Amino acid sequence: MNFLPARLTALSYAAVGHVAAALRCWRLQAPAWDSPNAGPVMAAGAGALRVRVGGGAFYHGRWHERSALGEGRPADVGDIARARHLILRALLLWIGMAALIALLRRSLNA
Repeated sequence: MNFLPARLTALSYAAVGHVAAALRCWRLQAPAWDSPNAGPVMAAGAGALRVRVGGGAFYHGRWHERSALGEGRPADVGDIARARHLILRALLLWIGMAALIALLRRSLNA
């Protein structure tokens, strides 16, 4: 159920961020992630921002080793605002596409 939305989100991040890095991270790193839907979104998002995220983490009190996603410098607190802007740009891209489709449908039906 999440297959298509996850890939459209990853593609959106590539479109509004650093395209080449986002697509490269998605292609090379997402398959190694545990979740087939979270991997593309997180890898493309990190690549679009040119930062590295991930690695080991505690889940339910146990340490789990995970591969890093993205490329470039490690993400820091300043990247939270950059990530929010990436998400906003992706949202505006989809709103613009929906508006364009609505206008085209309206003009074809007129």
